[in-house]
Amino acid sequence: MHCHLEKKIQPSSIKSQVSGIQFHIRCLDPSVCSLLGHPSISLLLDWIKKEAPKGNDKRLPLTIFLVEKLVTKLRQGCFNPYEDSLLEAVFLCAFYGFLRVGEFTTRNNYFDSSYDLTVSDITFDEQFFTIMLKHSKSDKESKGIPIVIARTNTVFCPFYSMSRYLSFRPHARPDEPLFITEERKAMSRTWFAARLRMVCKFCGLSPGAIHNPFLSDWSSNNSGLHYNDSHTESSVMMVFGSIRTLHSSWS
Repeated sequence: MHCHLEKKIQPSSIKSQVSGIQFHIRCLDPSVCSLLGHPSISLLLDWIKKEAPKGNDKRLPLTIFLVEKLVTKLRQGCFNPYEDSLLEAVFLCAFYGFLRVGEFTTRNNYFDSSYDLTVSDITFDEQFFTIMLKHSKSDKESKGIPIVIARTNTVFCPFYSMSRYLSFRPHARPDEPLFITEERKAMSRTWFAARLRMVCKFCGLSPGAIHNPFLSDWSSNNSGLHYNDSHTESSVMMVFGSIRTLHSSWS
C-alpha cells in the first residue's frame, strides 16, 4: 500500500518488486510458497491495478497521413538517395502490409537467410507484389505467410517505392538480405529505429510523441493503428492496398 499510495509506483512495478523479493526468499528456502500466489497478496495487487489511474496516451496516432509526411521528408533528402529510397520502401511496405518490426528487420547484426527476408522472398506481378514471411506470430505452424501489397497508383504507392528501391540493386543475389544498408549490412532493428527517429526529428516531430507500431508488435488486429475519429479510420481503410493471408487460421 505504501508503494501505491505514497510512492505512486505503477502496479506492474510493484508486482515486479514482489517477484524480486520472492526470488531472494526462494534462494534461501526453495520450499517457501509463492508470494504472488498468496490469496491476500493476489487480491491486493488486483485492487491496486483497478485503482491505478489510467494514463492518457498523448502520442500521435500513426496514420497514412503521418506516414506520407515521413515519406515526403525522405523525398526531400534526409540521408542519401539509397537510404532515403530504402526507408521509403520500408515505411510504405510495413504500413500497407501490417508488418511487425521483427518481420522485416534482423534481430541483430547477424543475418540468417533461413529466417530473415531475402531478395528471393519478394515477387512482382503487374498490379501487386508479394513478400513471403518466413516467420510471424500469426503463423503458428511456421508454414510461411504471403503478404500481398497492391499497386495503389497514388503519389505514395508502395509498389512504386519498392520497385524504385530494388532498382538500386539490379545485381542482387536471391540469397542476399531484402533490405540492406548502404554499408551492405542487413537492416537490423536497431539501425531502423535510429533512422526512423532521425526522420521524425527532421519532420519536427518528437519521436517519443508518436504512437509507433513500427517499433513494437502490432495489436490483436495486426495493424497497431489508433484512429482519431471515424473519418480518419475510413480514409485509412480506403487506401489500404494490402491483403494479409493467414493460412494458420483459414486452413
